[in-house]
Amino acid sequence: MDKLIFIKNLILVIIIFCSSLFGQHITAPYLFPEDILKWSSDDIVSQYNVSSVPLAERFTNPNTRVNPFASNDEMKFMTIPTMSNSISKSPAQYGDSFNIYAFSFWQYIDLIIYWGGSAAEGIIVPPTAEVTDAAHRNGVQILGTLFFPPVHYGGDIKWLDQLLTKENEKFPIADKMIEMAEYFKFDGWFINQETHGTNPEHAELMLEFIEYIKMNSNLYVMWYDAMTIDGKMEWQGQLTNKNYSYISDEESFANSMFVDFRWKRNENSITNTLAFANEHDYNPFDLYFGIEVHANGEVDKVPYKWLFDKDNPSEVSLGFFNPDLIYSSSKNMEEFYNRENKLWSGINGDPSKTKLDNNWPGTAHLVEAKSVITKLPFTTSFNTGHGKKFFVDGKVYSSKEWYNRSIQDILPTWRWLIEGNPKTVSAQFNWSDSYIGGSSIELSGKLLKDNQNEIKLYKTKLEISENTKFELTFKQNQKVKIKVGLSFWKSESQFKYFDISDNRSNQWITKSFSLEKFKDNKIAQISILLSSESDIEDVSVNLGNVTIADETIKKINSPKNFVVEKFIFNDAYSARTFLKWENSSNDIFTNHIFRLNENKKLEYIASTPNNVIHIPAIERRNGETKTKLFIQSIGKDFQKSELVVTELFWGNEPPNNPPNSKINGPYFTSTKQKIVLDASRSTDREGKITKYEWILNDEVIGNSEKFETSFSQIGTFDLILKVTDEGNKFAYDTTYLCVQDAIVTLTPDILYLDFEDLKHESNEYNIIYKDCNQSEGIFGKALLLDGNNSYGMKEDFKPEMSTFTIALWAFAKSRPSWASFVKNWAGAPGAFHLGLMNNDGDLELQVSQSNGKVLFLREGKENKFPLKEWQFISFVANGEDIILYRNGIEVDREKYDGTLKTSFNKLGIGAKPSEFKILPKNTAGLWDGMLDEIKIYSRALNASEIKKLHSKSKIQD
Repeated sequence: MDKLIFIKNLILVIIIFCSSLFGQHITAPYLFPEDILKWSSDDIVSQYNVSSVPLAERFTNPNTRVNPFASNDEMKFMTIPTMSNSISKSPAQYGDSFNIYAFSFWQYIDLIIYWGGSAAEGIIVPPTAEVTDAAHRNGVQILGTLFFPPVHYGGDIKWLDQLLTKENEKFPIADKMIEMAEYFKFDGWFINQETHGTNPEHAELMLEFIEYIKMNSNLYVMWYDAMTIDGKMEWQGQLTNKNYSYISDEESFANSMFVDFRWKRNENSITNTLAFANEHDYNPFDLYFGIEVHANGEVDKVPYKWLFDKDNPSEVSLGFFNPDLIYSSSKNMEEFYNRENKLWSGINGDPSKTKLDNNWPGTAHLVEAKSVITKLPFTTSFNTGHGKKFFVDGKVYSSKEWYNRSIQDILPTWRWLIEGNPKTVSAQFNWSDSYIGGSSIELSGKLLKDNQNEIKLYKTKLEISENTKFELTFKQNQKVKIKVGLSFWKSESQFKYFDISDNRSNQWITKSFSLEKFKDNKIAQISILLSSESDIEDVSVNLGNVTIADETIKKINSPKNFVVEKFIFNDAYSARTFLKWENSSNDIFTNHIFRLNENKKLEYIASTPNNVIHIPAIERRNGETKTKLFIQSIGKDFQKSELVVTELFWGNEPPNNPPNSKINGPYFTSTKQKIVLDASRSTDREGKITKYEWILNDEVIGNSEKFETSFSQIGTFDLILKVTDEGNKFAYDTTYLCVQDAIVTLTPDILYLDFEDLKHESNEYNIIYKDCNQSEGIFGKALLLDGNNSYGMKEDFKPEMSTFTIALWAFAKSRPSWASFVKNWAGAPGAFHLGLMNNDGDLELQVSQSNGKVLFLREGKENKFPLKEWQFISFVANGEDIILYRNGIEVDREKYDGTLKTSFNKLGIGAKPSEFKILPKNTAGLWDGMLDEIKIYSRALNASEIKKLHSKSKIQD
């Protein structure tokens, strides 16, 4: 190995193993321009984000088209979803939770953008390997994101200047982007440039940058309709002379363009685009017109008559932005899958029975389902790519939740296409029982005598030989008639049925039959037919596996040279482990990793089709000195190789790790109040803590786990807890102690709105209330806002302060994009936005410091702001930290520079103000619901006072 590479890898090993990433997954990179210049495929972590699944070929068959409207084979569909909750916490290979956006309607899309990037985390975001694997297995190209955010979201023009820097007629960052895409094996880049302050030179260099990528690679590039060719930020919403240059030549420039959502404002946007495309001989199906999915999971109101009508399909392609909001706005996974089915298959959950009305008709109404099932062997266990347990051959090998989209199976082409007269059976995924992986398909309902229900599953193009065999594994709760239906090419409407009925119940049953007499034909469709000789209630049939393969296939070979490449103790009882091996062939589906548990049985850990895997925490159990680890390759027909074993050697004696110090702060008190300092959450896994030391101003003030004390000096102080164990190992934890004068007031000195008398408040505080009403609030009357037109605005809001508190009660009927409680955000330094995060719908605070840096505090998209119940919201700036609370509980905090004075002198109440008025509805963040008891203080309330306000919001000193 080159010495320089060795040193670099050694440094990276030290960084990885000595960082706060102990016990955490390796993530895909998330980079700023200066970072990608340092990136190399030789980096020790890069190998874990390499996709191992090639892009599959797809086909359509007009004779198996189930929706006659979806007949335009040129039209394409794409999505721009957020695949994980945070790009900085997105495991490259697999995760430890059932709850994940496990997208599964790949058959309707042609392109997916791995959306992400922010001023806080990084703006160059390649996809994770596990998502790339899933996309490629389904024949879908996947692009990483290059996102330059608007200035008011932290964008910086210097990042664009760095990107477009040339050296010796080369673009160094473009070279790195090419290297990264080719090494990780994703398909290209989506370029989203929305940072203001650009000029014609930026646009010209961007054209050169794109051309450089295209001339030096085979990567796909998509352009977002934002920056025009003259360097201005002018979203066109259609194809014009201002954006055409970026896509004017597919060989030299971008392959396609995502047209900004503004196309919906102009009824001529589509006709203008088609005319322009025709004039310039450009394919309009390389233009993807954007459709938004909102925080509540509803599709934006689309002017369908501009796109298509009941007789004419669309003449452009379409794309969803943030379809993952269907997932994040659902209460549970079952609700998500039901709502997702309506988004893609239509309101009836049946791709053959869509309807065109004022609602989204379902993507199946527009796009024919494509298939990649073209070669034997074909196997599926209906695994959705996540589970509550992990099953192998119907047995539980792990009871832990997991997700791994790289082992998602090819799922049914039609969801759900069930025929029956009457139709008495329904279909859904079941995550409680599975044959292989984490899920099965459950067919449930009732069966009537002399009536049958047929479930159409797959569109295929599988050539049959004399050795081809069909195999189905299923489980039934009672005896029913089960037949497999197959139709063949050139006679697709005629099904042949194969009876596989069995008397056994409540166990997995595998039945097979030969297809020899159909040799040299091709299977076109696969279905399951259920019937009964008598009426049966509460029927349940679980489909566990379908395998179509030639019996002559050889058994798959085992991987070679399976070793523990590195491991490092997280603590005495777990180790971060890096495994490596050589795959026996490129024709595997995945590799399963097992351990031998304390009962001498195999326990599933994880899977990857790669030849390396990182396991954040393998547990050391019962003082074992070594743990046996196994690998097993799984073929594309789910044949299993022999197990190969290696060992993780822990050492004969466990190391004495330092104890875990937990100070349980921060602490708030006053000069006449006693307070209990509590270290009871401190732990030591190897033994016990023998010594506690509470340190304030370099002096030890206490030596017990928990003690009561008081303080006479007013101020904010660092408080330190040192704990020591039996082996004399120690650890520290730090918090702050805030001591205030015992005489304080909870009366707000800047603003107090109780909404008991809107006219009085308008006069007293110089507030304009537009189209506002009153309703019963948390205390007396509340301000009622309709989310469409109503808002309040204070014209002379200019607090000269850098420590302050804002507190209020809020009641949400829905979660509009950027819904606002109070806000003086207009891009000016010192301004703040207190409300909900874009379409994610969680509590969020942004503060623009005087130095221009924007702080982002939020509760997290997995924690949607509750609907139809009162919530107490507050945030505090205390000179050092900005703290965000909900219902008196801290949800996030950030350090700030201590200066927040702003030149902007308007305060929006339930809306975002601009320099002159409230902004247009789509950007105004209008609140839909009620607001009450808004209080603004020129001082920082402590946590105790926040809790007191929460419990008794009316002013009582």
